[in-house]
Amino acid sequence: INFLIGSGASVGLFPTLNVNIKGTDGKNETIESLFKVKNKNNQELYCKYLFAHYYNSCIKEVIDFNTKKPEEENEVTKNYTQFVETIIKILNRKKPDDNKVCNIFTTNYDGCFEYAFDAILNQKTHQFIVNDGSTGFRQRYFNVNNFHINSFRTGINESYNVQNPQINIIHLHGSLFWHKKNNNVLVDYSKEKQQEILKNINSSIGENNDLNTFYDLIKNEKEKTDNLEKYEFNGDIDTLNKFYEKYQELVIVNPTNQKFSDTLIEPYYYEMLRHLCFELEKPNSILITFGFSFADEHILNMVKRSLSNPTLQMFVCCYNDKEYETLKEIFNSFNNVEFIRHVNNLNFTNFNKDFFIFENKESTKKDGKQ
Repeated sequence: INFLIGSGASVGLFPTLNVNIKGTDGKNETIESLFKVKNKNNQELYCKYLFAHYYNSCIKEVIDFNTKKPEEENEVTKNYTQFVETIIKILNRKKPDDNKVCNIFTTNYDGCFEYAFDAILNQKTHQFIVNDGSTGFRQRYFNVNNFHINSFRTGINESYNVQNPQINIIHLHGSLFWHKKNNNVLVDYSKEKQQEILKNINSSIGENNDLNTFYDLIKNEKEKTDNLEKYEFNGDIDTLNKFYEKYQELVIVNPTNQKFSDTLIEPYYYEMLRHLCFELEKPNSILITFGFSFADEHILNMVKRSLSNPTLQMFVCCYNDKEYETLKEIFNSFNNVEFIRHVNNLNFTNFNKDFFIFENKESTKKDGKQ
């Protein structure tokens, strides 16, 4: 079983990439689409201003969330926890000879899945293994080959050998828990590390009134991207360059039209995409997508190629009728794709409540259900 989870699962907790400024077609832009705008005065500065806006409006809140206490729950984190618990129950119900591994591929770099794993493990009501692709002792480093490692539980005298239920969490766009170290990716979940990141980047960006003017322009629904094309920069360039230097230490794929220009991220990104393809080409694989728009062309093309596997079954969750029409157009030539819709909007709460449900076999027999 494979899942592809996008930002739609975290709606309500973190800001989206949407902005109010409108394009030439009159439609609202996104941070990603704004990177395609060409500034006539200085394109490099324009992109750095956008990175500063992206950090302040999106990333900063995600890092701050990772520094909070585990007790601070909300509907979004509860949805993630319920989703993971259902996966564990499904894996536990598999036969002893079946592969008890589930892959969660996600483009989210927030800490919602990690939060859910901790919440369930701390309850001690479920036994399962989380594989985040890292190995090590005092310092843990990421390697995509680690996702091929499974664990087994044996009896004292090796009287039995049972595979542990395992969830592989694969961050296709990197993670704010990943950090560059000696051309490797160090995985560190400590709150101290998150606070250090905030402190370093916040101190580097400083006070820049021109940045605030730029932000106001992007957030103004009466403005158009024509004004971004001719925007003149009057901010502290040295401070901005210092910020960008610190910002580049984050191991995430940025929402630009050059998503993997970073020499460190590029090989990891492609290795994880290959792992996605490898899993989808296995016999009788299942892929369930939620909160994912397929705007990432590389992931879209990878999934389309994998759909040539006749035993792969893909279920695409559509938030509303508009998204259904868009996704139907993308996958209309494939017979092994089904679309999941809700009478209301298909948010994460409705998905967990009405679709992704675990029913005990014994209870369904008593109720006369199948």
